[in-house]
Amino acid sequence: MPAQNILKTLILNLCGKGYFLVASKFLCDLSHDVGHLDAHVVLLKCLADSEEVPIAVEHVKANSRRQIVAFDGEMSSHLCPCSQGLPTIRAGQEENSNPIRRPAL
Repeated sequence: MPAQNILKTLILNLCGKGYFLVASKFLCDLSHDVGHLDAHVVLLKCLADSEEVPIAVEHVKANSRRQIVAFDGEMSSHLCPCSQGLPTIRAGQEENSNPIRRPAL
């Protein structure tokens, strides 16, 4: 699909110039179409490669649980077979599924 390739190229160019937050915001503002998953994966890979984990975590939080599951599956297919998926996605899933518990005083 040419549109998907253009979107991935745009995200790669933004990340290459250090505009990670712009790329994240741009993708979050798009409709939650499954066709955009590749662009989200490209962004998350760029963020991981650049050690921008906090931005990756915020990006994952900004997306629906349905997309998180799809991201995880897509990232797992791009990583080594022994991998358990992108750590930031795992952290986001755990944070969303486990409420914060305060220690008893």
